[in-house]
Amino acid sequence: MLYFRHGFRLLILSSGSGETSSIIELAQNANKNKVLVALITTNSNSTVAKQSQIIVNLPGSSKKANRNNSVSTVQPMGSLFEQLSLLVYDSIILQLMRDLGETSDTMLLRHANLE
Repeated sequence: MLYFRHGFRLLILSSGSGETSSIIELAQNANKNKVLVALITTNSNSTVAKQSQIIVNLPGSSKKANRNNSVSTVQPMGSLFEQLSLLVYDSIILQLMRDLGETSDTMLLRHANLE
């Protein structure tokens, strides 16, 4: 969960189908606690999407979603969604780094590692 200087909190969720039960539960709990919910998905009409204030709709299908959409791929199940998601996450982190004046070195100082 991200905490912002102006006091609001943001939970970023990811579900290709938007119907994963554990993700639905997280979105419900976040809403109850007045946490802003952002969803990265392939299904902007899903249960989780209806509980999200920000939706990033990626092209492609998830392993659970209807595979009869406009994007075709030879990749199995949710691979395309997962790969696109990683690019979106990297973009978010790069923008936050720029906005907050962070570098890889400054972030490494706070990085948790259980090794």
